[in-house]
Amino acid sequence: MVCIYCSGNTNVTNSRLQKRSNNIWRRRSCRHCAAVFTTIESPDTASSIVVSYEDGSIKPFLRDKLFISILKSLPENDQYESAAELTTTIISTLMGKSLAKMSPMPAADIIKAAQTVLHRYNRTSYLRYSAEYAADSVRITRKN
Repeated sequence: MVCIYCSGNTNVTNSRLQKRSNNIWRRRSCRHCAAVFTTIESPDTASSIVVSYEDGSIKPFLRDKLFISILKSLPENDQYESAAELTTTIISTLMGKSLAKMSPMPAADIIKAAQTVLHRYNRTSYLRYSAEYAADSVRITRKN
């Protein structure tokens, strides 16, 4: 990788796998200007997960679309950080399913994964999300 300041070559001085988000954190130093900066490598979900819709169309998975749908379902007081963390959790679940199948993932599977995560997080958020996607919704039954 090149330096973000001078475009010189860099060395990796520290590297760590972030298991929860499946990212790689790296500390880099520039050979030319000696600047130190951090990079985070993450999977490209747009090319890794392909979504099939009920109308037969197939489109790349868009993290931002999922983030916005989760953001809309959350209470106003803790939206952004929680939505980002919930989105990461949902994507981690989907990546495991996508890699196992290696075929287009039905949009209903994404909705079900989001509902499962939201149900564990906050019942109100789960209900808001389910109301928005009621036509594609898969009911989650509570075990007594």
